[in-house]
Amino acid sequence: MDISSKRDGKLVEIMVREGDSVEAGQLLARILSPQDDAQVDAQKANVVEGERKLEEAQSAGPARVSLAEAQLAASKADLVRWEAELQQAETDAKRYPALAESGAVAEQVANQQQTRMKIARASTDAARKQVLAAEASLDQAKAQLQQIATAKASLASNHAELRRFQANVSDLEIKAPIAGTILTRSAEPGRVIAAGQTILTMVDLHKLYLRGFIPEGNAGQVKVGQEAQVFLDSNPKEAIQAEVIRVDPQVMFTPENTYFKDDRVKQVMGVKLGLKGGFGYAKPGMPADGEIKLGRP
Repeated sequence: MDISSKRDGKLVEIMVREGDSVEAGQLLARILSPQDDAQVDAQKANVVEGERKLEEAQSAGPARVSLAEAQLAASKADLVRWEAELQQAETDAKRYPALAESGAVAEQVANQQQTRMKIARASTDAARKQVLAAEASLDQAKAQLQQIATAKASLASNHAELRRFQANVSDLEIKAPIAGTILTRSAEPGRVIAAGQTILTMVDLHKLYLRGFIPEGNAGQVKVGQEAQVFLDSNPKEAIQAEVIRVDPQVMFTPENTYFKDDRVKQVMGVKLGLKGGFGYAKPGMPADGEIKLGRP
């Protein structure tokens, strides 16, 4: 299994050597990327600024709407009162001059009704303007509530972007995807690494297999799950128990690295034998032979 980085950067540290056993999740290497670090710092500042703006919007938003609603209600009530006063004042202003001419009331009283009507008209106009002003204040207060929603959405977006940048920085720490053994180190500290470039290669020695071939004529007798044995060249007399874990879907010509030319023109079926033992003895790349207990065709 090849282990690579998801990010570009400078390889600053490798914590393991070839042959080391590692656990899943263990830190293997560390990469430095100033650009990713700078993005995290800048986004943290954006989050702080977004939190400040949201706090400012929330500090007076709902309270301001309630106050504006109360002021509008009071202004409307005041307008209704002055409209009623104006209606009565206009009625009296029309009635009193005739009474003054008949001597029923003094002329001064008739003049007072005219003054009362003028005052009622002016007060009604002022009350209407006050209602318009209160309505505008309420609209502004409601707009501020919308600013709160906008600030919340912006802050949520900033948090999401920060998590993305932090994930990029987290990817600069290369960790073991499985428990296994380090086979090779393909890069050394100080080297600039491209995303996807192999840094280490590891294998799970508990899950080794032998890749081999069987003659085409025996293909119908082999299936996944059949018992098998593997014999290492280093210890050919001791069998390691195994089983067939894969049978290729179609036959092929013998691979070119077969030693004898006559054998290379034969058709074979590729198989994999999964080892059930041999931990510590069997290693990747070791030569070995396999035997499959064939069933009936």
